[in-house]
Amino acid sequence: ELFLIKIVSDDVMYECIDHLLKHESADSESFECCQKLLNRIGDELKEKANEDTLSSTPHQSPIQIIEENLTSMLLLQIIATIMSSIPFGVQLMYSLITNDVSKDLLCLAWENLALQIARILFYTDYSCNFYIYLSTKIFRKQLCNIIKKCLFPTTCMIEDSRSTGRKLNVLKIQNRPDYIHTVTG
Repeated sequence: ELFLIKIVSDDVMYECIDHLLKHESADSESFECCQKLLNRIGDELKEKANEDTLSSTPHQSPIQIIEENLTSMLLLQIIATIMSSIPFGVQLMYSLITNDVSKDLLCLAWENLALQIARILFYTDYSCNFYIYLSTKIFRKQLCNIIKKCLFPTTCMIEDSRSTGRKLNVLKIQNRPDYIHTVTG
């Protein structure tokens, strides 16, 4: 396809140059028009070449995709843990350093408020890890598959009307329509 576009663009370019050289009435507008046309063709050729280059790159295996997701998830969890632990550590160090200093009620109230905020931030680390886990695409798909399997079981009862009217258990394994196991009962 790229080769055909190149042939067509070469034909257009030669016709454009031939037209400009044959006609004495060719003015600057004609040259500008030809230049814009050739630039546009060149841009389209570059875009097509880039598309072909991108499409020829090898695709990642599912294991590589999962590893990338796990790596990014782990980095986010590390950042969340550090960010939620620092305030609690700073507050704990402050309280140990100023433990022997006498404080008025207002100062104690402010320290207590800081302690409660630091504790809340410290405990949010556990919920952050959960939300980071849910935000990964692969794990959301796995969760959806588990929910689908629980809500829509693949075993069903069908009556065999051709023979004795007995019920048949038809088990479709792992949602594969090509594998159906029939058990009479």
